[in-house]
Amino acid sequence: MRPIRLLAAAAIVLSAATAYAQEPLRVGVISSRSGPFAVLGEQGDDGDILAAEEINKNGGILGRKLELVFADDTSQASETSRVFRELAAKGVSVILGNTDNGDAATALAKELKIPYIAAALGYSRDLTEEKGHRYFFRLIANARAYYGPFAERVAQDKHTRWCTIGLDISYAHDMTPNVLKYLKAQNPATTVVDGCQFWVPVETTDFSPYITAILGKQPDALLFGGVVGPALIGFINQANSFGLFKAIPSVHPALGWPGNNEGLREEDIPGNIVTAGDFIYPPPADRPSAKAFVDTYKARWGALPWSEALRSYVAVKFVKVAFEKAGRIDREAFVDAAEGLTVDDPVQGPITVRPFDHQATVSVWVGRLSWDAKDGRPGLADAQFVPSAAYLPTAQEIASLRAKTN
Repeated sequence: MRPIRLLAAAAIVLSAATAYAQEPLRVGVISSRSGPFAVLGEQGDDGDILAAEEINKNGGILGRKLELVFADDTSQASETSRVFRELAAKGVSVILGNTDNGDAATALAKELKIPYIAAALGYSRDLTEEKGHRYFFRLIANARAYYGPFAERVAQDKHTRWCTIGLDISYAHDMTPNVLKYLKAQNPATTVVDGCQFWVPVETTDFSPYITAILGKQPDALLFGGVVGPALIGFINQANSFGLFKAIPSVHPALGWPGNNEGLREEDIPGNIVTAGDFIYPPPADRPSAKAFVDTYKARWGALPWSEALRSYVAVKFVKVAFEKAGRIDREAFVDAAEGLTVDDPVQGPITVRPFDHQATVSVWVGRLSWDAKDGRPGLADAQFVPSAAYLPTAQEIASLRAKTN
């Protein structure tokens, strides 16, 4: 945690209000700044602040100073609901989410008719599908953008007998069967070895019983994409000590994501893990704006940005573009303007929020987990950028999914 640093940064964003003729435009930010997802929430906050500072230096939004109002949900859904109502009571025009508690936030966004943008965390596909509605937007990838391209790459190795392991959380329960579904579509012989699908309590630190069981089953390959967050590094280190990755080819759809691989040392990285990420190291050399973003962020915060910082940065810029298109500070006008709107992403290029489900066309790179010597951190080798459009549901499919649940 760094509350003093955050307060100082927020003070910069909020300062010099007298330079603007009107009251500030208040945008709420729900972040997991404590609890298990704190480090990801902090990255998102830093991206928000960086974008807000740039906007305010260039005249604000419709001549109004942008004021970010932060709230910590402590990584708990119950707190997400509570602080959402608090921010609504403070009169914020839009709420950004640097939290994985999208279910709690989207329900209140619909109830209170306040636009909510999943800016960092909240990848579960159903948020913009079955559970989607007028007031929910997602400026990060739909998990399908990971599942499809990743599974197509993995299917090239023609593994049929799989073991899986994941934390006992909604994301893992959504990700695992969907990746297997994609793999089976590529190779109908794909199956899960009997007794080799494991759901692990979130607080688990000792994975040795599961690793031993997987080795005993001798599958062709292991899908461990459901192990995320703080548990992931522990799992990888323990798996290395058992020689798991040397014995069994292993895959993870989001280990190229910097928040998942932070903390791995060069010697910890096996050479055979296929994975993906929506912001990778080294940043794509063919996108000068990507390097500029990394350099600017590093100069401001003294650290390298992760996906959460980039996505939150883009979300704040999206808020500016949408309100300026709307021509006034009004929630309903914001929603109307935001549908179908395109915003520049310094790493991915232009991304568009689809009008019928409010899902941004954020895409991924697929490659092998590797060591990025230039930046001194884990990265992605042999990376290929795969646009998400082919993997997202059509307007007709979205309508059908929502009709079944409403």
